[in-house]
Amino acid sequence: MQSVSTNAISAFGSALVTRLLTNTRGTLVASPFSVWATLAMAEGASVKDSAASDQLREMLRFDLVEGDVHRWFQDICLKISTSDKMVRFTAANAVFAMDEVQSEYIEFCMSVFSAEVFQLQTRGDINDFVYNNTDGMIQEILSEDPCGPSVLVNAALFQSPWN
Repeated sequence: MQSVSTNAISAFGSALVTRLLTNTRGTLVASPFSVWATLAMAEGASVKDSAASDQLREMLRFDLVEGDVHRWFQDICLKISTSDKMVRFTAANAVFAMDEVQSEYIEFCMSVFSAEVFQLQTRGDINDFVYNNTDGMIQEILSEDPCGPSVLVNAALFQSPWN
């Protein structure tokens, strides 16, 4: 039986897929898990009790999680990666930033998301990270250099036999 707290990513994913299907033409591949994890990293950088933090927490359905949402996320990743010997799951998270990143945020990203922090220079830096952390299965995630001061990345590798 699925607990209420495991529905946070599912509820977010349902809303995300509904929104994407309404606004997308052609083929679409999206991982609600990856989008949720990346936005949760962004929420960690927001000012607590600010409008941005409140909006992200609501969108990510943090209210469906009993207890510490970040510990819950770590437990979910551990369960996915160890629950079935036939399943291979890796979630590689990273922060690429042009400027110095506050040490508290680096610690948060490392402890909760096992995220690495890198100096952002070109799309090649991000593409190399994703390529290396998906055993080459995702060869390019960005086709142009990013224009923002930072980029949050989640690359998920999930392999399982089809039954």
